[in-house]
Amino acid sequence: MSTRRQFIQVSAGIAAAGVPLAAATPLPTVRFGQHEITRLVIGSNPFYGYSHSSGALDRHMREWNTPENVCAALREAERNGINTYQTNGSERAIGDLRLHRERGGNLQVIALIKEKPEEAAAMMRPIAVSHHGEVTDALFRQQKMDDSPRVYQAGTPDRRAGRRFHPQTGGRRVHRGARLGPGFLHGMRV
Repeated sequence: MSTRRQFIQVSAGIAAAGVPLAAATPLPTVRFGQHEITRLVIGSNPFYGYSHSSGALDRHMREWNTPENVCAALREAERNGINTYQTNGSERAIGDLRLHRERGGNLQVIALIKEKPEEAAAMMRPIAVSHHGEVTDALFRQQKMDDSPRVYQAGTPDRRAGRRFHPQTGGRRVHRGARLGPGFLHGMRV
């Protein structure tokens, strides 16, 4: 294509004609325990209204991202070579994941769970579990780190996530946004 306008016209024509596009070449992967995950992972923050920007944007994101739209986005990500999805353990997220799988989706899941971790992990069948940073932060403030919830599922790695404290950094702040960076594997049992 020589111009953006031509690209958009051709793309719109293909979409309107309902012509299925071939699956993309698989993306580069990295070893993650026993699994190979793509270096690009689709996350669920936009689906469930976690913009970290404004309440109005959060509401807009939640309104647009119906279960149908979430499943379409997951299907498109998979079609473009992404093989891993990081999401939370909310009832809505579990329902959307179930619907995606019922429609033939095969994304591996990394679960960031805030409540009822054992139940959520059983329903989601994740390849890894990261406990939500807010839970770890609250337990740290109360000096109850040993009470941090854990998921002991056969083959499901587990780690504690926190924004304010991380044992491997001597208590320095660790940015949660880089979840799949080098810090993600600290404390994980594989």
